Amino acid sequence: MRFRWKLLILLLLISIGPLMLMRTIGMGSFLKFRDTLIDRVRENRITSEQQRLLLMADAHALVLWKTASQVEAALMAMAAHAEQLLASPPASDARAFFSGDFDAGAELPDDTIVSSRHFRQNKNGELEFLTVSFAEPVFQVSPGVDQAAVADDIARFSGMRESFQRLFRLLADIAIWQNIGLANGLFCGYPGHGKIPAAFDTRLQLWYEESMESKDPAWTVPFVDPATRQVVVAAVMPLFQGSGEYAGAVSIIVPVSNLIENTLFSKNIPAAPRVLLCKIPLKAEGYGQRAFIIAQDEQIETKQRSWRAELEFKWLESGDNQQFRAFMDDVAAGKSDVRRMKFEGQDSLWAYGRAKSGTFVVLITPYAEILAPVQAAAAAVQNRVDALLAVAHYGMVI
Repeated sequence: MRFRWKLLILLLLISIGPLMLMRTIGMGSFLKFRDTLIDRVRENRITSEQQRLLLMADAHALVLWKTASQVEAALMAMAAHAEQLLASPPASDARAFFSGDFDAGAELPDDTIVSSRHFRQNKNGELEFLTVSFAEPVFQVSPGVDQAAVADDIARFSGMRESFQRLFRLLADIAIWQNIGLANGLFCGYPGHGKIPAAFDTRLQLWYEESMESKDPAWTVPFVDPATRQVVVAAVMPLFQGSGEYAGAVSIIVPVSNLIENTLFSKNIPAAPRVLLCKIPLKAEGYGQRAFIIAQDEQIETKQRSWRAELEFKWLESGDNQQFRAFMDDVAAGKSDVRRMKFEGQDSLWAYGRAKSGTFVVLITPYAEILAPVQAAAAAVQNRVDALLAVAHYGMVI
């Protein structure tokens, strides 16, 4: 073998070592770049989602409290007019419609229509839309009460129609019923409708009983509406005679679905969070640092329910005790924030809005759903890196 060939082979052998070393270093740097890129994508995704969910939680809370204030203002106006009518002589030419009239379908108000806003599910699982009148209220006398004994009050509260109509226009997207219940057993509701159970006693309703606890507007926990069988809450306020004697109560009924569902929020939250409306019990009840769920997205489903059913409320809980205590401290202090902790066994992101009167909104999203786009991006980056490494390896072989 000639000297030149020997020299060439020697030079090639000498160069292979540095080339292999450079290849190894280059691949390591490339893989490190890949991991750094994926980590940054993950961090940006989590930060973006935290900011987005916190914004939506605060916005949801703001809309909720604005809605509550609007309902309470309407309730006070309704109570003021009802107390004026209680102190007035009964109208002599009043015409009244009863729940049985709407169920029978005969001699109803001229404006009676089938309402798309008032519906329930029948025993066959089909939606049944109620017949209502937006011109007239409906009356029902509690079992055991003589209708003649409450005839004067029926005549008086027939004069509520214009007030009912005016308030309904303000609350059309929020409330489904405006109710008056008197201590003598008379019930008056608007819009006029049927499907009120024969055993219905206004004095035994949750909203009526709640009105005895305070002179100011208050809110009930969720219950089943007797007419629609939907899960609802009620804003309530007592009525008094001129002498100061308790006379009854007024209420405005709001479906839980109107508090939980909101197209603004559902369109702007990319993942599918659980929306929970929670309340901190009074300190006097001795529950400490806890809150119970008073409304959640499962309750928006329309289904057949007993109107006498008592709804069960769950405590809001997490397996991460330290984070949960910090979360409850924030809520009690009226702060909004985002925390990562478990919910129903899943690693989740909790975004919570500012509380009002111990009530607050929580949006809970499993981390797996938040990181799903990151996993897809990581797979795409990995495929691209593998392709580039294959090209580099092919070049080294050549």
